[in-house]
Amino acid sequence: MLEVGEDFPRLMHGNVTPGVISARYEINIEPLLSQDIGLTTALKKLEMI
Repeated sequence: MLEVGEDFPRLMHGNVTPGVISARYEINIEPLLSQDIGLTTALKKLEMI
């Protein structure tokens, strides 16, 4: 389970030009795998348990 925080690679309205009307991207998750928070922690953060 990966937490999507401020440092997670993503496209947002504030970082693309107004002329972009559609976009698609792929990310390399290999560098992010060390940040795995696990299922239990993810469920706690979602207040599911």
